[in-house]
Amino acid sequence: EQVEVKVGVGNTLTLPFSRTIPSVLTMTSGNIDLGANSLTLGISGTQTGTLNYSSGFIVSTTGYFSRWYPILSLPTTSTLAFPVSDGVHQRMVSIYFSSSSALSTAGTIGARHTSVTGTTSSLSVADGAFTITDRTNSYWSFITGNGLVANGTIGIKVGADALSLYGPVAANRIMNANSVVGNHVNGTLTSSVVYAERNGLSVADLTGSPFYIGY
Repeated sequence: EQVEVKVGVGNTLTLPFSRTIPSVLTMTSGNIDLGANSLTLGISGTQTGTLNYSSGFIVSTTGYFSRWYPILSLPTTSTLAFPVSDGVHQRMVSIYFSSSSALSTAGTIGARHTSVTGTTSSLSVADGAFTITDRTNSYWSFITGNGLVANGTIGIKVGADALSLYGPVAANRIMNANSVVGNHVNGTLTSSVVYAERNGLSVADLTGSPFYIGY
């Protein structure tokens, strides 16, 4: 089964129930609103599905967009995986692994973005030699499923379009609400969008608490 979303820029296709796309999801134009439902791409570690992405976002309230990952040929450099968003701004997630065989058991990883206005200040969270004092209230959440087991680590890179970030781009860092896990990778700026990145995450790190951007 192949699905193409082509409803026009600014328009939204609402998913009325949870569903699985076995082979190909093509996002040509327009958004997908999951609401509280789930959308899964792929059906197994040997049939993981393909995302062909041109435009549009996946939004939700509590639902996740999940993807199957195999035990071999995993991406080791930042690769777009989850085009999640608040529906307007680029908050997409790229994912990569410490090695191409960093999973010992295939399974699914899911992501969603929650947009919350404002920032939280007066923090004091040490991240190496850097001290985080502020963070966004908007956040990203992750789940795993279908038996996924890692023998390596995971990296994530998130887009922070239109979030209130300050200071040098490289200093923007992914964090939990009041702590950090894994390793900071310097933030970057591409096409006017700030990207924050973190790697060295275990499955427990990835799914334990939501991630924000601190600075």
